[in-house]
Amino acid sequence: MGYWCEFAPAYGFHQGFVHPYPRTHGCIRLHGEAAPKFFALVRIGTPVNIAATQPEDATIGPKVQRVDDSRAPDPPGSVMISDGAFEKPSGPLLE
Repeated sequence: MGYWCEFAPAYGFHQGFVHPYPRTHGCIRLHGEAAPKFFALVRIGTPVNIAATQPEDATIGPKVQRVDDSRAPDPPGSVMISDGAFEKPSGPLLE
């Protein structure tokens, strides 16, 4: 899984298709564009608070346009099956 950030044993944030409805075994999937940004920001020991809802969900949530990245390609194999996923990402999205 690209841009894996573990927050509990066998559970983490990672790049993947974000379905428009609940569908997970416990991980939190991040859109392809968000995953490298998130990965670059977190460090070991970053606090994680998982909540079912947030106060702003009622006002902001319905206005957020969902991105359909279901046809987006997976990250290259060099990132998926090597230590490449643990290198600090770079590029125009992170500047």
